[in-house]
Amino acid sequence: MDRRTSADNAAAPLPRAATKSVAETLLSNDLLEAVPDAVVAVDGSGQILQVNSQAERLFGYSKGELVGQSVERLVPARLRPAHRDHREGFARQTRNRPMGAGLELYGMRRDGSEFPVEISLSPLPMENGRLILSAIRDISPRKKIEEELRKANEELDQRVAERTSELEQTAAELRARIVLHEEAECQLRRSEERFRLLVEGVIDYCIVMVDPEGKVVSWNKGAERTYGLVADEIIGRDLCCSYTADDVEAGVPAQEIKLAQTDGRLEKECWRVKKGGSRFWANVVMTALRDETDRLNGFSLIVRDMTDWYKLQEQVRQAQKLDAIGRLAGGVAHDFNTCL
Repeated sequence: MDRRTSADNAAAPLPRAATKSVAETLLSNDLLEAVPDAVVAVDGSGQILQVNSQAERLFGYSKGELVGQSVERLVPARLRPAHRDHREGFARQTRNRPMGAGLELYGMRRDGSEFPVEISLSPLPMENGRLILSAIRDISPRKKIEEELRKANEELDQRVAERTSELEQTAAELRARIVLHEEAECQLRRSEERFRLLVEGVIDYCIVMVDPEGKVVSWNKGAERTYGLVADEIIGRDLCCSYTADDVEAGVPAQEIKLAQTDGRLEKECWRVKKGGSRFWANVVMTALRDETDRLNGFSLIVRDMTDWYKLQEQVRQAQKLDAIGRLAGGVAHDFNTCL
């Protein structure tokens, strides 16, 4: 059998009665409505002959607004000249064109909005020419996904390149840090030792370190001298053991820690308790200690025994009171003598 026989038979015109019957059948509403895609049937001149309800929903026109109109009505204005030329060329050399032919095609809705489409073309012989059935599919969701994937791939490539550059830079920095690591550790140990000796050598001031929960973690010689407690007796205990019972009952320790944490620093004069229960008047400076990430590491307390100064101030206040009373008495006596 000649290989061209099937193609020649497909191109050969059907008998008039058969052609009319096929066209009428294809243009019947029941058949067009069974197609899931939007279907627009046009004649050789591009005039719309029939549409299904899917086409009405897709383009926003009613059937009455489309039938008898040029198919270019459904094409964006910027693409109409090219579409007209393409349609006329297709009419001269008709052939089936399946969906996804690799063409960038767009439709236009009644409101003027454009959207990407895929169109299959099926030419069918009619009594007085050819009928072209266009199945139109909105591919906006697919285009959106493809665009998102494209952007995601570009972003991924960019991130990979940036990350690679960062890793190379980090590796170089790590190599440099390894060279300086031992020296830095040695310097840190020396610095810590100097700081420890400095703190422990201070005996006029109490230098105390507490953790964020208020537990004592460091206790210098000055604190031992002032409070009468050696480091082993206080480290690990709550700082509230150095407050008066009235302050503890009133929740003062927690209040001071909260204020120091919020404001960064707290300074006050108040009563503190030594070992054995005796009290002393203290000047207290509490400072919040934070690292470079602003994370709270604990608090430092600088405490000084101000009892002698407090007693002196009390004596001054008593002397001022006696002086004021003496002046008042002298004034009253003077007024009394004047009256006499």
